[in-house]
Amino acid sequence: MSRFRGFLAAAAVVAAAGYIYLQNRPSRATHASPALANWAKTLHSLRWVAYSPTNWNPQKGRIPPPVSIRSDLKVLRDAGFEGLVTYGRIEGLPELAVRAKFQKMVYGIWNPTDTAELQAAKVAASDDFILGFVVGNEGLDSRYSYETLRNSIDALREATGKPVTTTEEVGDYSNPKVRELGDWLFPNVHPWYQHIPEPSLAVQWVQRRFQRLTEWTDKPVLIKEAGLPSAGGPSASESNQAAFYRILAGTEVKFVWFEAFDQPWKTHNPVEPFWGLFRADRGPKQVAIEMFPLRRK
Repeated sequence: MSRFRGFLAAAAVVAAAGYIYLQNRPSRATHASPALANWAKTLHSLRWVAYSPTNWNPQKGRIPPPVSIRSDLKVLRDAGFEGLVTYGRIEGLPELAVRAKFQKMVYGIWNPTDTAELQAAKVAASDDFILGFVVGNEGLDSRYSYETLRNSIDALREATGKPVTTTEEVGDYSNPKVRELGDWLFPNVHPWYQHIPEPSLAVQWVQRRFQRLTEWTDKPVLIKEAGLPSAGGPSASESNQAAFYRILAGTEVKFVWFEAFDQPWKTHNPVEPFWGLFRADRGPKQVAIEMFPLRRK
């Protein structure tokens, strides 16, 4: 009986391992087409930055004027950024970014059910400057349902002919249904919220998550958010933030620099105002001084 019980135990382990593999096996139902492969080369070749404007407060309906946005964009271009990733509709931004000589934009739609946002995205899609769209940001099962998000992604892709995706926290991508959403994986990967403030350990944590995602899918993978805040916590500092990016930039991880400017209106968490590479007054932090080719008069 002991051998039989041992056999059953071993069989159970094998069955459990098989189930885990089936749940997390690479999503290879649709292999990347040559067109998508070429598109992915552009996605991975540009230096991207996640952009929300300075002088902006969506909670109070404060929208910065074009002159302020132009000043933002000049700072970012002077720092060597080539592509912008946005979170929601910013009136006139694509045109201003083209004039500032950015190469591409991943256009963000905050609310998958907002018809005005979606219509503006469809209009913007006619410009080759728009590389693709990201619908939603960490809102699955809180701000919108899976079906709503999937339908919005599919409809926007059909209407524009361009790649579309969404963004969730990296842990959510262990669910194959989340990996099925969109044409590339665009996760937020935050070691800070895993209580890993030390820069080298934080980068190692990001690397492991990036590698796992590339093993799970044939789709392109680009991390949308990864960083360390420069203030707001005991271990948060400009030196740690700079060290994190200095190490991350030397790895194989494909990522968007997060984020362009501090956002003082984000008061729901002590560190949230301080993710910027530049301060809210556009002054450079240590990471920008050390790593970007800042142009000074």
